[in-house]
Amino acid sequence: MKQFVIAFGLFVGQLGFAQVAKHTAQQGEGIYGIAKKYNVSQESIINANPFLKERGLKLGDVLVIPGVKAEVVNKSPEIASVYGSSDKQTLEVLPGETLESVAKKAGISKAALLSLNPQLNGGVKAGDVVLVPLKGQVPKGKHLVKSGESMMEIAKMYNASLDDLYAANPSLQTHGLVEGIYINVPSIDFQADIKKDGFIHHKVTATETLFGLASAYKVSVDTILANNNLSEGLKAGQTIKIPLQQGAKVIGVEPIVRQKDDQIHLLFLMPFGIGDPSMDAERALSKDFYYGSKLALKKLAAQGKNITATVVDTKNDTESLSAFLSTYDMSDVDVVIGPFFKSGILTTAQALNQSDIAIVSPFSSNEELTHYKNVIIASAQDQDLADRVIAEISTTYKGQEFYVIQSPKDVELGEYTTGQLEKKFPRAKINVIQDPVSINPLEGQTAKEIITVLATDDAVLAKKYIDRLKTLDVVKTEAYAIGYVPLYDELVQDLKNLGFVYSLNRKVNEYGAEERQILGEFVRDYCTKSPSKYAQIGYDVTYDLVDRMNKSGDLANNLVGAKTRLSSKFDYQRSPNGALLNKGVRLVKLFSVEQPKP
Repeated sequence: MKQFVIAFGLFVGQLGFAQVAKHTAQQGEGIYGIAKKYNVSQESIINANPFLKERGLKLGDVLVIPGVKAEVVNKSPEIASVYGSSDKQTLEVLPGETLESVAKKAGISKAALLSLNPQLNGGVKAGDVVLVPLKGQVPKGKHLVKSGESMMEIAKMYNASLDDLYAANPSLQTHGLVEGIYINVPSIDFQADIKKDGFIHHKVTATETLFGLASAYKVSVDTILANNNLSEGLKAGQTIKIPLQQGAKVIGVEPIVRQKDDQIHLLFLMPFGIGDPSMDAERALSKDFYYGSKLALKKLAAQGKNITATVVDTKNDTESLSAFLSTYDMSDVDVVIGPFFKSGILTTAQALNQSDIAIVSPFSSNEELTHYKNVIIASAQDQDLADRVIAEISTTYKGQEFYVIQSPKDVELGEYTTGQLEKKFPRAKINVIQDPVSINPLEGQTAKEIITVLATDDAVLAKKYIDRLKTLDVVKTEAYAIGYVPLYDELVQDLKNLGFVYSLNRKVNEYGAEERQILGEFVRDYCTKSPSKYAQIGYDVTYDLVDRMNKSGDLANNLVGAKTRLSSKFDYQRSPNGALLNKGVRLVKLFSVEQPKP
């Protein structure tokens, strides 16, 4: 009987605990504000929390709110509902447990635990109740930050603005994203705009209260009152100002008016990683690109262009980039060249989304970048290379059978090529293989006419492909490849005998007069007869853009018509999503005089 009573007593205690509301003290809150929020007296709160008689209220204190049920505690209409019954659970901290041991018991990291329970920053004590996700679940209204994610990507994922995301997560204003933490996802009616005046400008909805806003933004009611004229109370539709966190480094997205003068202003954002030994590869790439760009600018200046250029080391770090963009005066910039990688381009594009400043992506052609109208993707995509080869095939096609050689490392390109061939030639027989040895040139004992397409730039597979082509009837075989492999230059005579055709992003015509002159300038300035691929890209991208700009730095309406530079061809077209895409692809046709390509 005694054992039963004890168990019953614990059960009743837990029920009683579940019915009592608790409130976690936020920065700037006082007992008066908390009492008013829950419509109880200050005295009742002090009596329910005896420690308040000995000291004042501190950040993170968990207060019992007498006479209020737990389910109404800390609900904020400004942030999407955080927990549903299917994705959360609570744990009670036992004597002797620490943050680390509680996190381990919950199967999450310490950082994740703190992101769900910010009141625990000062540690845990026996009796604390903490919220944790069920295994494999992400609580409703939360996002679990993954490696490599940026604020831009997360905002886009939930169809929210970057400002809303910062406003819903004040700690991100100063600390940035950390892999493995949970952050708030703004609800549909959460509307905020971060301005460069140091305030969040929040548009009030019908359900919002002054106390709810103070809690959501982690500021005091007094702070909101001090910065806004609310003599008539809070009204739906009005915009109030809430100070950013001290030391906030957010990306301002207010419209930027580009100052036009008689100079072309360029901003280069490149990952030099100065002083970081782990960034040797990025630094080498950046140096080569810079050498090519510098040579192009020197040549353009000699032609009468008035140019100023600023180079910034972004360290391939979106947090450093965000901090730079939030403080740099972008009104004096006409074009941004870089950053080099997708995450940096996304960060920059979002920050400048409401300006007419063009952002040039020299390397990345990721589909996500195409959604920004101010982005210019300078590198043709693999699909463009495939389309150029297929267009060439269609000029001579007469019913041949196809062999498409795919590589495991370029599955997407292989599938795209096969799909486009099926659309273009619906009645053709198309064989998809991974080993060139599987090319069958015979119909019984008779040689048949075939078209072979290598859909990869894999050097090993390219060598096997060429070796197989050498064994086939050159008259009845048309050989194509998508993408460039240096081996093609080494075996140029063999490929001429095969009538080989391939597409590529860039190639220097070493016999062209202008190309020879530019190569001579590389020798003069940098003592290299063969500039690297990245130096070539630096030269081509910079020269093409600035050459098209007028004296005031206008570019958007001048990217008309195809132009070939040192190694690259540029032919910009507007994508359905808004970005400008380079569709310029070069085609190399190799054939002997005795056996011209049909």
